[in-house]
Amino acid sequence: MIRITNLRLAKVSLALALVGACSGSETAAPETVAVTSAPTVVATTISVPPVLATLPTTAVFLRSNGIGPFEFGAPYDGDAFEAGIPLVRDSDYGRSYPVDCGGGYFCTTGPQLETFHYTRARVICWDDGMDAHNGYLCAYFGGPDEHNLMFVGWDYVSATGPGGLFSSHGVTVNVLANELPALPPVPEGSCGSRTTVIVDGIYVGLVSDSGSVFGHYDADGTFARASPQPFDARVSHMIAGETILDTTDGGEC
Repeated sequence: MIRITNLRLAKVSLALALVGACSGSETAAPETVAVTSAPTVVATTISVPPVLATLPTTAVFLRSNGIGPFEFGAPYDGDAFEAGIPLVRDSDYGRSYPVDCGGGYFCTTGPQLETFHYTRARVICWDDGMDAHNGYLCAYFGGPDEHNLMFVGWDYVSATGPGGLFSSHGVTVNVLANELPALPPVPEGSCGSRTTVIVDGIYVGLVSDSGSVFGHYDADGTFARASPQPFDARVSHMIAGETILDTTDGGEC
């Protein structure tokens, strides 16, 4: 499965913002999962995505409390998710988080530090079906052990083209922000070339295609909001609920 480094950095920035900081038997080491980098995002111009009334009936709707027919808190049932999500499954793996790292998080051990709200995770990812765009929707399940897992979060990302899954107001990934009327203005406190807005209760990550910054911190720690704001902001990812966070690299801020 293709996992995107930029998504990991953006998720770290989101997690740090939320906590107010910026910087079978189980074994201590997590299972090994192959990770490869995706190609650089390619600028693509498309028409404004449809609103709920005109979305395809086969679309898997992305919601703040679930995906499709499934809501957060539902017990893990691989067969049910297989039947209820009309997409091709790409990967399915488990991982342990044995170390209590504080703040309600549990961590892996080793050079790649990941955190999760539970000591055990299972992740199922689907190809979003949009040709060769390398779009993936992942569902996260968490609990105390592999026999007691529940649906707790999801994320969605597309490497090289617009997504085919939408929120109720037509928001999807890899689309320019100016093509999405539902997106609110970029908030104060954005940092570097990445920022996050909330639409339909979903965290929507934005990245500047040109690398122009939304804001930065001066040497004395004062935040300065860029003016004008980047005009080429693109939706990099969408997240709801509790997901695995890679905190190996803190990103730009």
